[in-house]
Amino acid sequence: MTLTFKEKRALQRTAADLLEKLRSGNLKYKAKRAAQKELWEILTKLKGGDAVGAKTLMDKLVAGQSNDKSVDAFIDDLQRAWRDDEDLEKAKQAAIGYVDSNKLELEGAA
Repeated sequence: MTLTFKEKRALQRTAADLLEKLRSGNLKYKAKRAAQKELWEILTKLKGGDAVGAKTLMDKLVAGQSNDKSVDAFIDDLQRAWRDDEDLEKAKQAAIGYVDSNKLELEGAA
């Protein structure tokens, strides 16, 4: 799901407010954990993943959790995920997300 500019900006503002609250150190334990969970969900949405959390390897790839790996490691993960969940759209999303986040490295290697 692609977020509009207004949606992204609203999430960024909420994340900034939550960070400010967390850094103040004035939150009780339960409120602190709730704020951390909400912040994690917001960051996941901003990165293009599901707010609920990734359950399968393919969902994790789509959420961008393997974008910091080397190309070979990412391809291995993608092949393993494909064996478990043969969803072409998710595989395409994961590959496009990887290329987008590593564009400079991939262009430099070519």
